[in-house]
Amino acid sequence: MLRLIFKNKPATIALFFFLFVYLITAINSKGFYHWDEHYQIIEFASYKLGKTPEKELAWEFKSQIRPAFQPAITCFAFKIFGKVGFSSPFMNVMFLRLISSILSFITLLFVSIVLIKKYPDKIFLILIITFSLWFLPFIGARYSSETMSGIFLTAGICTILFLQKSKLSYILAGTLLGISFLFRFQSGIVIASTMLWLLFINKSTFKQLMFIVFPVLIVFCIGILIDKWFYGNWTITSFKYLYTTLFQENAPDFGISPWYYYLSSITIDGFLPVGILLIVICLLYFITNIKSLISWVLIPFILIHCFIGHKELRFLFPIVFLLPFVISYFLLEFKLSSKLACSFIFIFLVLNLVPMIVMAFRPANKEIADLEYMNKRKINETFYYVIDNPALIYGYYSLPSEDWYYYKTWIDSIPRIDTCKREKYLFIPNYEFKKIPKQYSSKVHQVHPESSLIKKYYDFLSIPVENSDLDRTLYKFKNQAY
Repeated sequence: MLRLIFKNKPATIALFFFLFVYLITAINSKGFYHWDEHYQIIEFASYKLGKTPEKELAWEFKSQIRPAFQPAITCFAFKIFGKVGFSSPFMNVMFLRLISSILSFITLLFVSIVLIKKYPDKIFLILIITFSLWFLPFIGARYSSETMSGIFLTAGICTILFLQKSKLSYILAGTLLGISFLFRFQSGIVIASTMLWLLFINKSTFKQLMFIVFPVLIVFCIGILIDKWFYGNWTITSFKYLYTTLFQENAPDFGISPWYYYLSSITIDGFLPVGILLIVICLLYFITNIKSLISWVLIPFILIHCFIGHKELRFLFPIVFLLPFVISYFLLEFKLSSKLACSFIFIFLVLNLVPMIVMAFRPANKEIADLEYMNKRKINETFYYVIDNPALIYGYYSLPSEDWYYYKTWIDSIPRIDTCKREKYLFIPNYEFKKIPKQYSSKVHQVHPESSLIKKYYDFLSIPVENSDLDRTLYKFKNQAY
């Protein structure tokens, strides 16, 4: 199948263009999309390396409800990076993002190959459909449990679809699905749905299903061994996670959202036209292709998450790599006229490529991007901070803490800072920055300002784009005295 792709010049050009976008996004997408991406992976690995003290770890460590598989891989990766001479924590995490992006790209290429097997005369169109969703490079660059689980989950589904009923396909699929479970326990929904589809729709025998079940169980047991190494005692983190989240009365309450949360969130955060299109196309796919493996995987996964009280858009990230199957079915099986199909593809590309390029050059978390900026410029510049010393707020990202680099200040002292002699910066929580009188706050600007395109989009929807009040932001003083 790869030969067919590389024999097609437009398809080859498109493939390398998207590969470039994925790599650039991984390099520039500094920080994390959600706190768990840092505190439950990077800090867990940092603890095992002896850098982050146990008392500073998230509550999930003491409860032993998070799988140690990904922190173990991260710990091993950091040791390798250190041995080859990379000591910067920011550089090390960038390498993890690159690994995640490359794996995401390979997974989507596997999706393309499965589709090309079915539509061998539509190679270029399939590659465009598969890689052009604007949020896929950004999600692919996340070294999070959601993304990594989604990579192996999608690879397992593709293995079943590509190799069909062969013994090898079941063994490989079981291994891949088992690994996806070790990254994120919610992928167990997909494993169960896949088994039911194989049994009732694909008419696989129980003997054939055992070729999936046994690899899943073997991987599960390996996960228990890794948990033992990480936590220091025998524990089954998946059972503890289930018990803590469903039955434990004193478990942290992260809030409850209505059942339709994902509809509104996909519409808005998915970029309004693209989000609506995806919802409509998915509904049409489920109605017209209810017996497909993709429907059997997506519908239970989405419905179960809709009825779980605490909802976040990232909880659906593990299934985003399956969306090209849905979109390709809509374009290639609905018998659209050539004019209508071409119009749809053109509009789809325009709507997706612009935000894709914007996200390729935007940090995922400006606070981490600010820390990296300070780390690079600490010798020549002076940094003032309010409340939180930037040298101490993150375990793995700890900066050199010499007092002459970082000076604590207060709101009423900011107007008296002399900015004539050299460049100076202010690191301050957003809720504190709002207390600064406007005549002074207008004389600083963010080091990493928000994209104007994203601002205009949220202005159009009348939604504030400002950071959370608890986030901290780095500002640069203009070279003038107050």
